[in-house]
Amino acid sequence: MRRRLQKRTSIALLLDYLGGDYQLGLLQAVEESAAEHDLNLLVAVGRALEAPNPVDAAQNEIYARVGSDSVDGVIAGSGCIGIHVNTDALTQFLGRFGSLAKCSISAELHGIPSLGVSNRRGMRAMVDHVIVTHGCRRIAYIRGPMGGDEAQARFEGYVDALASHGIALDPHLVEAGDFWIQSGAEATRRLLDRGEKFDALVVANDYMALGAIEVLHDRGVRIPQEVVVTGFDDVPSARIAYPSLSTVRQPLSRLGRLAVETILRQLDGQAVPDRVELDVDLVARQSCGCAYRARETASASPPPGPLRAARDEVDANAVALCDAMTHCVPIAPAALDGWADRMLEGLRRELAGSRGEFLIELEHVLDAAQPRADVIYQFNAVIGALRSHFRDIPLDPRHARTLDDLWHSAVLVVGAASNRSQMRTAFDSEHAQDVLRGSVERLATALTHPALTDSLREVLPAVSIRSAAISLYEDAARQQLRAFFAWADGKDQGFATNVFPSSRVAPDEFLQTERRWSYFLMPLTFGSEHLGLALFDMATHVSVPRMLREQIGAALKGAALHQAVVQQTALRQRAERDQLHKEMQIAQRIQTAILPIDISADGLELAALMLPAAEVGGDYYDVLPTERGCLIGIGDVTGHGLLAGLVMLMIQGIVAGMVAVDAEAAPSKLIAALNRALFENVRHRLNREEHATLLLVRYDRDGSLVFAGHHEEIILCRARTARCERIRTEGFWLAAAPDIGGLTTDSRARLESGDLIVLYTDGVVEAMSAHGEVFGVERLCAVIESHRMRPVKEICAAVAHAAREWSPPQADDISVLVGRYTPPLTPDSLRA
Repeated sequence: MRRRLQKRTSIALLLDYLGGDYQLGLLQAVEESAAEHDLNLLVAVGRALEAPNPVDAAQNEIYARVGSDSVDGVIAGSGCIGIHVNTDALTQFLGRFGSLAKCSISAELHGIPSLGVSNRRGMRAMVDHVIVTHGCRRIAYIRGPMGGDEAQARFEGYVDALASHGIALDPHLVEAGDFWIQSGAEATRRLLDRGEKFDALVVANDYMALGAIEVLHDRGVRIPQEVVVTGFDDVPSARIAYPSLSTVRQPLSRLGRLAVETILRQLDGQAVPDRVELDVDLVARQSCGCAYRARETASASPPPGPLRAARDEVDANAVALCDAMTHCVPIAPAALDGWADRMLEGLRRELAGSRGEFLIELEHVLDAAQPRADVIYQFNAVIGALRSHFRDIPLDPRHARTLDDLWHSAVLVVGAASNRSQMRTAFDSEHAQDVLRGSVERLATALTHPALTDSLREVLPAVSIRSAAISLYEDAARQQLRAFFAWADGKDQGFATNVFPSSRVAPDEFLQTERRWSYFLMPLTFGSEHLGLALFDMATHVSVPRMLREQIGAALKGAALHQAVVQQTALRQRAERDQLHKEMQIAQRIQTAILPIDISADGLELAALMLPAAEVGGDYYDVLPTERGCLIGIGDVTGHGLLAGLVMLMIQGIVAGMVAVDAEAAPSKLIAALNRALFENVRHRLNREEHATLLLVRYDRDGSLVFAGHHEEIILCRARTARCERIRTEGFWLAAAPDIGGLTTDSRARLESGDLIVLYTDGVVEAMSAHGEVFGVERLCAVIESHRMRPVKEICAAVAHAAREWSPPQADDISVLVGRYTPPLTPDSLRA
């Protein structure tokens, strides 16, 4: 008899990210299967185990919150959460879940039922294809993370294939990545920069392969004419890439469904295998020189009468045809109401003389599958399977042409449906991003807990979240939670008990409902600081809970800081001098803590420094990476102390949030939106008159600069003339007026090879000597010109040293950012 902790059995799925094609494919399969079996689903979203980044590592505590108090079984997405660890560490990790039913996907763990795919055989088959079909001999390889068993198995498949064809393993042709796009791009650059010669690039997963394709395109390498490229997994992005990516298809749908069934069998007391390994399929597309093609035939009038031989073939082999069709589509037939049987019946009516019946039934099936763009695409393979089956049937030539025309028409129908689905997905994503833009401002300006709950009441319905629960840690050991906000059916939820063990993840009344539920369980953090837990239902676009988690964490931290401001202001009346000193320490920590750790951009060597003064003035700078370069911000808040630090923290958080939502937004639009939020916060809520200068500069790797805002002049030291060029910034102060959109426009400039860009705050040019003379822009330019050939880090130090020497002691914050432009390599420059 199955053990039930609640009215309905609940299972958990552990994932490292809410957005990757692999993760979303696995999530969709588990959710569909959970719905079919009437199971509750809790998707705990953290990061990869032993993530090197402390901010990411902090999010992994979410896995510790999952246990017997909340679920009956746990499915671990080991292929994503375990990329940095070996099987022993994964086994130990899952052992923490005690007697719960457990299942591991991708990694084979001792004593734990494990589901996997033929990673080694699949990679060997792909390398065999590259060698035998395409005649490649110099085969480079980008492997996955060292220590990961899945990555190791795929690497061994590559080694096996080389050995079987008498090709020696060349270590110089092997690079390592971490299964993400950027690492594939960087590994490819390393191969090319070393001058390695290769005619094929086999990559351990699709994401890295897509990054590799981008770099090869940028370097002018033709695919597949000069280099064959392959991946592994068959994520949706592989099918829409250009060229479409040849890969090895993982049966994610079958893995997800089998994982749920494995948990249920354990709960029913049944024995389950220690290891189940599913086969993978080689999918040859354009990136290796192969592709699916539908053969067009000349249109002809249909022959009279039914296609009896073909119809008889359907009647005689209906079961085999149905099996062949369902094998092509990674979804249970029942999910689309027995689609294969319906299509075969439509085909039978078509062959009996009722023209159009097959295509009509196909349209109905594709319409039902519209939410699944990845599923719609697979119906091309269904048509291919039918075409192959009927190719060997002896038919009248006119009948054969009619069938060929039917298959070609079906391919066109699938293509049109796939386009509609992709457009719908893009529309839904764009709509979600539009709504989130508004939520960024709304949540960022919530400086108190009541204001935050008011904001959530507005934001959640707007982003189609029907049910959510926010709980905050009550103790330092994070053993207790206090209900902060709960929302269901369009209204607040009240509970008899507001404090509960964190192992329950939410108040009992919230989860113990009559209806089945599926929730994302996410950590609320700020940096590496643990704040609480969030539950969001799965009815919305996946980008929404991911962004809301970050915004709610930032809002909670902002509210705590605002509360600190209020408390410190009251204390200042009793101990002004002592309190001022404490404020400065807090503000300085805020000011320096949020500075970017790693500032880099393609083609722009960057360095920056900030020297806070004794009475901090609220300097700010940031470098936010974008697809084509980066967005640089620099500014200064009037006044000093904790309030200036708080306003500066608002600026950094809102700008970073808006760039995360829309990385290509014009600087002028970012400035205008930021001003609206700051004016509301500073003038209305804080009842203060502080304002700020801010300059946003969008840098593109081609050297173009687009900037907006009001701040100090931009200095460009030109390599051709060795002289500084000064560019005024036109705009208006932030938080000085409710709407500065009409006063904020985008201006442009361009960097040439070797040019310097120098940004600074007024602490540099307004440094005043003992004789009352300011340092000034002219002296700043002289320092830059005299040090222009030195590394950018040394130029920063030279500017700061000159300003401090001019005005001892330092009266204001000094911030300097210097970048030297070097155009990225292009195919033309390489040939030159």
